[in-house]
Amino acid sequence: MANPTQRLRSPISLAIACGATALLLACAACAQMGGDASLEEAPAVPYRVERLRPPDAPDIVETQCWRGEHHFATIVEQRGQCVFRTHPGDDPNGWGSSLFLQPFIGGQEIHGGRVRSAEAEEGGVRVTMGGAAHDPESGVALEHTATMLLVYTPEERRVTCEGEYRVSVSATGGLPGDLNLLRVASNYLVDVPLIGGGAGDTGDMRDVAVTGDGGALAWRPRDGSHFPQETFAGITVAVRGQRNTVDSAAMGFDAIEEAAKPSLQVTLEDETGLPLMRFGAMFDVSVDPEHGISRSKLFWCDNVGVVVLIDGREVPEEQRYRVHIDSTAEAEQGH
Repeated sequence: MANPTQRLRSPISLAIACGATALLLACAACAQMGGDASLEEAPAVPYRVERLRPPDAPDIVETQCWRGEHHFATIVEQRGQCVFRTHPGDDPNGWGSSLFLQPFIGGQEIHGGRVRSAEAEEGGVRVTMGGAAHDPESGVALEHTATMLLVYTPEERRVTCEGEYRVSVSATGGLPGDLNLLRVASNYLVDVPLIGGGAGDTGDMRDVAVTGDGGALAWRPRDGSHFPQETFAGITVAVRGQRNTVDSAAMGFDAIEEAAKPSLQVTLEDETGLPLMRFGAMFDVSVDPEHGISRSKLFWCDNVGVVVLIDGREVPEEQRYRVHIDSTAEAEQGH
């Protein structure tokens, strides 16, 4: 699963690229014995952006973020969804959980988003995503903009993003469902054959830790769907990656390689200080009609959904958040 689009619902190989390159200028200080410290220019490690579009699917676009020869993040635009994935480590198959940083009403399809711009700078890749979604039944319109600077630190095998996230709601106090501010989609597998023998649990993620001013929470997919009532003005949701060792060939599917999946941590801070955000998590164990087995055993399924939401009766018309994303390749180091 080296291609970050592989585990999307419509996997596709994208083929046309155009890129922009910016040089990263750095200085390294070195001290000499018995002399003064001096500065030397280190080799520039440029960031660049590549945009890919498959000729047979013109409605899908992938925005790739590179530093040097390392493809460290990607955003796939598909049916109005902006699917953000990270690749902080060296494992070529180390693409894991997907982040949807766009608002949607609970029970409805995520839509209305696009990448407005993506430009390489000296210190990273600056990305702006945004758009509008409309619910025809209730008449509610959602608008959003997210602007972030994506930075890759190879020494730490880490991808970080800092920015702002704005959400506007045309009608408040009467939404047909809760307002979801973001969703993390991932995969967890229960009692499946494992590479090397035996059976057990594996997948792209292991568990979720939630921290913030509303307290600390923990969730594992085996706990089942969970929507606690604690509220936060600042919330951090950490989805811990793991080494996916499913033996898919033993299940009768095409063989996939063992892969170290990254961890993904997302923080939202409400600039108004209102403690309205809540955490929610879902694990889909329903039977897949095509294969006749539980989705908890299908390695390509996004059977885990983690959300940050606001009660549909308490949604402010204008919302402003600081957003921080931190993704590391800790599973590559055996953690």
